[in-house]
Amino acid sequence: MMFISLGIGGAIALILIVVVSLLTGGSSPSTSQTSKNALVGTKVSGFTLNSLSTGTVSAPYEKGHPTVLFFFASWCGPCHVELPRVAKYLSSHPQNSVKIVGLDEVDNPKSGLAFAKKSGVSFPLASDPSGNVEASIFKFAYLPYTVFVDAKGVVRTVDYAPISIANLNKGIASITKP
Repeated sequence: MMFISLGIGGAIALILIVVVSLLTGGSSPSTSQTSKNALVGTKVSGFTLNSLSTGTVSAPYEKGHPTVLFFFASWCGPCHVELPRVAKYLSSHPQNSVKIVGLDEVDNPKSGLAFAKKSGVSFPLASDPSGNVEASIFKFAYLPYTVFVDAKGVVRTVDYAPISIANLNKGIASITKP
């Protein structure tokens, strides 16, 4: 009886691994890298979400602003590396011509806000507790992601895993070129 239970448990685990692998494209990146994502070169729709503090946050590219979107969550391990580093860099290197927005995905808003405050974030933060923006507009399967959208709403670069400062600067350059 014990061997049957182990066999059934092993079969269920194998099925779950296959399903997760298929849904995430087979693997997840472990280092910061820019990808020729299917979104690159396409125009993306906008969004308006509740802010993690008060009010709402809308996609700045809908109003003609080049935009950097950081997708994160308080439960995301790699985000704990990325968000504080990016917040520190941006606080000493303001990006005047670029709008920066953080999107707290599939997270408790209170946890997301506490994590962002602890990380020193000063840019606007949107709450997407059901993951609608992540899943329907950008079609991501895991976090973190950084998306660079030009003033016309066209995705120019997608960087997944904790973004390096070098890739952050390259991405910003890709959306601010005339």
